[in-house]
Amino acid sequence: MEYLSELAETTEAKAIFQMHSFPTEKEMSICKGMVKRFGNITAARTDIFPGFSFSRVMGFTEIPERNLISEIMDFFKGRKGIYAIQIPPHLVDEKLKDFLTEKKFSVKNYWARFCRDTDEDVKTKSDLKIREINAEEGKVFAGLVCSVFDMPSEITPLVSSVTGKSDWKHFLAYDNDKPVATGTVFIHGNTAWNCFAASLPEYRGRGAQGALIAERIKAARDAGCKYITSETHIDNESYRNLLRYGFKVLYERPNFVFDPAS
Repeated sequence: MEYLSELAETTEAKAIFQMHSFPTEKEMSICKGMVKRFGNITAARTDIFPGFSFSRVMGFTEIPERNLISEIMDFFKGRKGIYAIQIPPHLVDEKLKDFLTEKKFSVKNYWARFCRDTDEDVKTKSDLKIREINAEEGKVFAGLVCSVFDMPSEITPLVSSVTGKSDWKHFLAYDNDKPVATGTVFIHGNTAWNCFAASLPEYRGRGAQGALIAERIKAARDAGCKYITSETHIDNESYRNLLRYGFKVLYERPNFVFDPAS
């Protein structure tokens, strides 16, 4: 499990770093975005959005030292919204818990970390058509993601910046010519990261996400990946879809959240 955890965490952290590195300086200024690497760890903040979905720290493969936590806190200094440090549970000992509590972090909730092999195709059925897109359709893709997840439009450059990049593959599900669902896969060595699964509410239940998962598993395998990973909130539709299509829960990763208003 620790081996797969290391692959999954470092792959996600690399992907998040790229997302925050490709937008222009003007775009990052508009969404008030920043990113920094601490070895394999990525800290990203997007101050236009108060939640921690775009202001979080991930990529931990060993128990973090106190000075690292302090450096991370310095990176987020001045942020008015909350942010989260996401550490796999097997790396959280009592000393770290006590230190994070001392620094005013508390566990808000958990995200489930998933993983599965890419060697077996997923059988799905949908009347929607799945197509891989290029950079020209990046804004359409990002607009759909932000609309479904009720995120401000200023964040669209973070989502669209990686469309068409060599390590990324983006897919849209269409009802005739109408884009109705999204899915992305990031390729990193022998591991892929599955993300941005969004469907318009009126198109849920028509097999879009199953078909998009199938395409991403095949794309990851064709790129030489043995594993494909993902993460999501516990017990939502994405959680159930991942289980339905062969992903297994590696662990439930706690979100240690710092709230500057507390």
